[in-house]
Amino acid sequence: MCADWIDRNEKKFKINDLLVEATNKLNVNSEGNLELGFQVFPDVAILAKAVKTGSRVHRASHLGLVRRALFALVEAGTEPTRDNFLNELNSQEAQYFREPKSKFRLLGTISFPGKDELSNLSRRKVADSTICFHCSKPSYFRYSRRYEDSFLSGKKADPEEHVFFTVTTQARRAHEAFEDGIHAIELLRGIWNHFFNEIKPESANRNDFLPLNSIRYGHSFTMHEDDGTQVAGMSWRNPNYVEQRFVDKSKLRLTGAIPARWDDFLRYETERRRELARTKLQEHFEVAFRRYASALDSARPSTVLLHLWSLLEHLCLPPGSRGNHSNIVKNVLFYYQDPSGLVSSQLNSILDYRNELVHEGNFDFQNSGALIILHRIVQDVLRSSLFHSREFNSINDLIQWTQLPRNPEALRRAIALREHAIRFREG
Repeated sequence: MCADWIDRNEKKFKINDLLVEATNKLNVNSEGNLELGFQVFPDVAILAKAVKTGSRVHRASHLGLVRRALFALVEAGTEPTRDNFLNELNSQEAQYFREPKSKFRLLGTISFPGKDELSNLSRRKVADSTICFHCSKPSYFRYSRRYEDSFLSGKKADPEEHVFFTVTTQARRAHEAFEDGIHAIELLRGIWNHFFNEIKPESANRNDFLPLNSIRYGHSFTMHEDDGTQVAGMSWRNPNYVEQRFVDKSKLRLTGAIPARWDDFLRYETERRRELARTKLQEHFEVAFRRYASALDSARPSTVLLHLWSLLEHLCLPPGSRGNHSNIVKNVLFYYQDPSGLVSSQLNSILDYRNELVHEGNFDFQNSGALIILHRIVQDVLRSSLFHSREFNSINDLIQWTQLPRNPEALRRAIALREHAIRFREG
């Protein structure tokens, strides 16, 4: 539970300077609201990165504990030294762990053309969260009147093919339960969309571009206590929601196709979750599936392209490394037999589009063909790297494996050279 200071971070972040600067700003703004006031202090966020709280502190509460420790120093007029801050942070951690856990339920809707089939699914268990699906909103959920008026009225209601879901989890605080709930449903949605997404050229035209995900969220989420009462101030609007009046139902993929593929769908989910459970890189690939789900939610082709390329960086580069796009291309090509160089040229063309978006601000991206190719490549790399990850102990080992020569003869020569080097070093 004691805060663990890392020497290299202390040197990198200049912790003592951050303490003084952050507390000085708090002294100036101490009359303001605690949570609102800290939002304008980037030094507090940097300080939170430099200190590691107890391993059992929820990741969503880590920054809050650092905030409160600093605020307590200011209120008490204590000198902002490292030791004083450590003692106060330990005190905040002890108070945090004395808080009992409560049950919360995250409520939202999700699009699924096979509505009846999905509602008949048995409950899904993801980590410590339990997910259930319902054809209609469970009657015991109660909203505030303000929420009913602003989100559930008239044209803003979700379309017919949306299904209600609830994610039940236990946490000390509501925002922790929300993060755990979103992580759980996002993992399922990533696996499901990985199976169902079928991007067609005619559906990616600039004039009628819809979110390419087959399974998308409804317009909002709400957090509730176990008895169904809405937690005050805990409702979120989906920024990527496409209202029903803008959706051409003739272009909705999968309508009528779910029953025929239902067994394949269930088998695919089981296989992917089994692979996730077996790999030592489970957290890395769970993040990848969540990012895949969110990457295709946007209705802007340029945004989708940037998010998909960012996911390739996550899969093909070591954590924390700066983007080396030549290494990304090399690692992706490892999974392909590409004697003609077609995949290589496609990737380099897509990289040119990506660089135009990032460096020149050219967001008038219209090449649906490039987007389709990039999506297929991301699907292939995600599936293949997950399958082979069970042979490796770290993501760095997996990435180094993909950097080996693709040509079998060149690979044999590289192995022979390494064996020769080993014999030389061992004398």
